[in-house]
Amino acid sequence: MSPYRSEVSPASLMVQPPNVWDRPGEADWPETDLLLKNAEQISAAYELIPLVGPTPADMVNDLVDVWAAINDAPLDQIQADPEEFSAARLLAFDSAMAARAQEVYRLLARRREDGAWAGHTVVCVDRHRLADLH
Repeated sequence: MSPYRSEVSPASLMVQPPNVWDRPGEADWPETDLLLKNAEQISAAYELIPLVGPTPADMVNDLVDVWAAINDAPLDQIQADPEEFSAARLLAFDSAMAARAQEVYRLLARRREDGAWAGHTVVCVDRHRLADLH
């Protein structure tokens, strides 16, 4: 047998996770209700701001800070410099997505008390497939 071939089949590596919906009696509903109540209380301190399309000029610096804040993955023993985020890089991302006919959807979270950005998520969708979305 070649040292580069494995006797393990891909199918043997597939593990079917249990379906939690098949066991409704096992859920800790009081704990779930408590978690939901806490999440609702905490979330009231934040506002969600949707953005569609390229970065608005007046938000470039803010979004550079938001992108840079997610650059906190542990490197452990890997010798690597953290990624650098800049206005030029953000605008290049916008240009690249436009060139690929990608519609950029962002959802930003901002703390109401002081306006500090708390996080964001980005989803890009092929403009030619927008009609396929439901």
